[in-house]
Amino acid sequence: MKSHRAGAQTPRRRRGGKALTLVVCVALGALLAIGTLPNHFSNAAAIPTVSCDTDPNIFNTGYSESRRGIAADRSVDERWQALGGDMGVNRGYGAVPPGPLNPTSLAGFVNFGDAYVGKVHNAWLSSPFGKAQWISAYYVSPTSGARNQNSEWADFYYSFTFQLDAKVDRSTFRLAMDYYADNTVRGVWVNGVLKTSNRVAPYTGSGFTDGGQLSTVLNGFSSGRNTIVVQVGSAPSAEGFLAQVTSTRLCSSLTVTKSVSGARLFASDQFTVAAADSSGTVASATTAGTGTSATATAVVAPGVYTITDTLAQGSQATSGQYNGTLTCTNRTAPATPVATSGGYPRWQVTLPETPHDYLCTVTNRSKSFEVRKTVNPPPPAAVQPNQKVTYTVVVKNTGGTAFSGIGTDVASFTDDLSRVLDDAKYNGDATNGAVVTGSVLSWKGALAVGGSATITYSVTVNPLGAGDGTLVNTVTGGSPCSKQCTATTSTPVQSYIVEKSASSDHALPGDTVRYTVKVTNTGKVAYTSASPATFNDDLSDVLKDATYNNDASGGATVSRNVLSWSGALPIGGTATITYTVTVRDPARGDRSMVNTVVSAPSGSNCFAGSSDSRCTVTVPIRAGDITWQKVDATPGRNLLSGSAWRLTPKGGGGTPIEIQDCAATPCAGRDEEPLSGGFRLTGLRPGAYELVETRAPSGFLLSTDPISVTVTANGVAKLNPIVNKQVPVPVLPLTGGLGADALSLIGGGLLALTAVLAGIRPLGGLLRSRRRAS
Repeated sequence: MKSHRAGAQTPRRRRGGKALTLVVCVALGALLAIGTLPNHFSNAAAIPTVSCDTDPNIFNTGYSESRRGIAADRSVDERWQALGGDMGVNRGYGAVPPGPLNPTSLAGFVNFGDAYVGKVHNAWLSSPFGKAQWISAYYVSPTSGARNQNSEWADFYYSFTFQLDAKVDRSTFRLAMDYYADNTVRGVWVNGVLKTSNRVAPYTGSGFTDGGQLSTVLNGFSSGRNTIVVQVGSAPSAEGFLAQVTSTRLCSSLTVTKSVSGARLFASDQFTVAAADSSGTVASATTAGTGTSATATAVVAPGVYTITDTLAQGSQATSGQYNGTLTCTNRTAPATPVATSGGYPRWQVTLPETPHDYLCTVTNRSKSFEVRKTVNPPPPAAVQPNQKVTYTVVVKNTGGTAFSGIGTDVASFTDDLSRVLDDAKYNGDATNGAVVTGSVLSWKGALAVGGSATITYSVTVNPLGAGDGTLVNTVTGGSPCSKQCTATTSTPVQSYIVEKSASSDHALPGDTVRYTVKVTNTGKVAYTSASPATFNDDLSDVLKDATYNNDASGGATVSRNVLSWSGALPIGGTATITYTVTVRDPARGDRSMVNTVVSAPSGSNCFAGSSDSRCTVTVPIRAGDITWQKVDATPGRNLLSGSAWRLTPKGGGGTPIEIQDCAATPCAGRDEEPLSGGFRLTGLRPGAYELVETRAPSGFLLSTDPISVTVTANGVAKLNPIVNKQVPVPVLPLTGGLGADALSLIGGGLLALTAVLAGIRPLGGLLRSRRRAS
């Protein structure tokens, strides 16, 4: 210990170069006189055989195995040896000693001898761990000014020899030590190889105080015998050395454990946890059955290890359906953090040089979610054309880990709408970020632990789709969805088709027209008597031109010009309703019979306002008109009233029509022209007719020539004016000639002749008339 330390003595002055040279030469000679270390101990068994399980405290100075603690003062150290006595070697007077500083074979010095246990100077630090004590080459009782070193500055050497068990992997063996010295530990060698050194104030430092130690982790040991040599540099007047192991282990061990937290997604799921270095796997363990843990331990060298957590062969789940966390602890020094990096299912852990017992536990929690789907209206309700259907999908995190929503760390689902959109139209209203591409709705997003997301969307059932009559869609959860990963809804469409037809595409006056209404259940739900299919058929427009014949079939009824029907219809079933009307003759309506069947507001093609052509039938009435005038022969062609006519269909297929000149408004007969002398017949069946005058206007001659006329559908046959001549008036002579009697006789004769020809009157009657005339 240098003089400025407590209790130090003044160094001896040098007494000439010759003496100093002698001392140095002696020291160098001693250094060169290297041989093999004699067995200082009582027997060979005193050299310990060390394995990874050996108590590291045997490397402490002043440690007694038998006492499991510090040996008694003045006792000889059980393992360590010292070289230098009270003089040291490689001495110098008041300065750093000259000569070699790297004695590579000091373990073979012939004068390595006992190292004595005990603190010599009270300024020396006591063992921080309580299981080491100072040793020195020369022991004196401890005082504040104790002196166990000569006045020269010198080096002292301490050695420890042990046998490394051949079973120990040399790469895993480490010796973590703190070295204290008065004054300073200059270097530490393992088998002649310098491992660490201190070149700062090697002879004047405070290596005996807290913080003055040299800390090392020694490696590079050989299988078999190994020797540790420590060089201490000391200035007078005290020298000593304390070695203290700083780890409770000589080899690092790494234990990997799998901890299954919570229930497995599938009973077959098993987990393998493993640790590997650059050469391969060093430890692995696999769970089995319902076990919740698996453990494996390996003795390892310092370095970087990769910890993995994988699903074992035969597991049903995928790695994405679980998540895990890695926790690594130093079990021999719990307060010392362990460096880890990475994330599930692969991490890296760095083990430092100091040997410790490390435990790395992978705790997994299933990372999963479920999807559930509902539909409104809910089953077993059916929907009808034009009805809105709303779907709700709920995604819930059922695992123990949140989904961040970043990258592939998402909960997700797809919803196949292909069997919905054949019967309905998507309304473009999906919520919560869901999108529809083609016929697939998809969603992905974040989910907190226990959290859920709700997505809704709707469709509207087509008026009459070309689909299969059932809205079926299945939502499928993406990975890592667990047990409830699909949900299917099926909503039947209740619908029926109404088709109306007529027996003819046109009608003639007097024809009978048969109407047929066909009702077919095209949906997937039956109509019952309690919930029947229905329709109404408004006959108002038909009955302007025709008369209903009270013959509706299929249970249909007519009230106030409306034919109504309702009834049960099984799936695929058909009901047929018929009825007839007879077109009026003449056809005096609008000559078009239009009627539309109207079904329930939803469920059929013939809802009010429907443009479906199957709901409406129009039957035009083919009829024509004839017009003519009865006029006199004067240039003014004056109309003549009072004539009568007969219109007879040619070919004997119809009934003659008797026509009287209408002279009053409204007209009551077939003549619809209120102007006297004018005639208009409407609503006649198309065809060829013959018109004959049956009564001439008063004072006019009867026209006996028949007139041919053709009536066309929706046409008007306009005849030329028909001229009647007046009956001639007799002319009386002015003078001479026959007298009145002669004229009377001639007239009477003519009348009598007419009577005979006509068989009306006998001649006697004529004579009587004449007598009255006279």
